[in-house]
Order: sequence, then C-alpha cells, then structure tokens
Amino acid sequence: MISRGDQIARRSVKNWGRVEVGNQTIERLLYSHEKDKDRKIETAFVEHRNDFLLVWRPISEPPSKWRPLYELRMTRDSTPRIVLPLRKTVTVEGVSLKLPQAELTIDPELRKHLSNLKAEPK
Repeated sequence: MISRGDQIARRSVKNWGRVEVGNQTIERLLYSHEKDKDRKIETAFVEHRNDFLLVWRPISEPPSKWRPLYELRMTRDSTPRIVLPLRKTVTVEGVSLKLPQAELTIDPELRKHLSNLKAEPK
C-alpha cells in the first residue's frame, strides 16, 4: 500500500504515470519519455514485474492513462469448441521443442489513434 505522502510526492514528480495493465491500473516511474507532436503521442517504458514494459498514450488534456505499446497474443487453432495454441518446433540450445506460437501486435488503440489522425483534415 502506498502512503498518502508518497502518493502526493509521486503526483508532483513529472515522470510518474498511471499505466493500464490488463484490468488494473498501476503507478510507475516513466523512463525515456518522449513526445511525438506530429503524431500526437507520447512513448516511454516502465518497470513491471522485474522487466520493462513499453507504453504509449495520446497527447491530450487532461492526460490519459498510459497503455502497453504491444500485445502478445497466442496463435490459436481454429477449432470452434476448444481453444488450443498452434504449436511450432523450435530449437533451443540444440534441443527441439514443440512450443505454442504467439504473435506480437501493436496495441489496437494505437492503431485507432493513428487511423483517426490520418483522417483529420490538414
């Protein structure tokens, strides 16, 4: 639990951000924060679960929450009744394994933001 004093201190530091991760919102320190004014987005990365998470948000007032830039989705078998991952043979350290496949995709909200940006009259 974050103390009230820490919450106030975090809000006063410009580099703190609220990030949507799944169905929860977390507060994290932002690293390598950059604004792309032409595309009206901000990007950064945060520490999360002993790793780093790339995040983005549209430039807006008031500022919106940060969102993960990428999504990792399991490539599924098209069987309608049972959800099964498609598997692919992968060699790791000379050992062949049949592992579930996944694909890395750009956040759909970023795609929507950029699509709306293209549609804006100049």
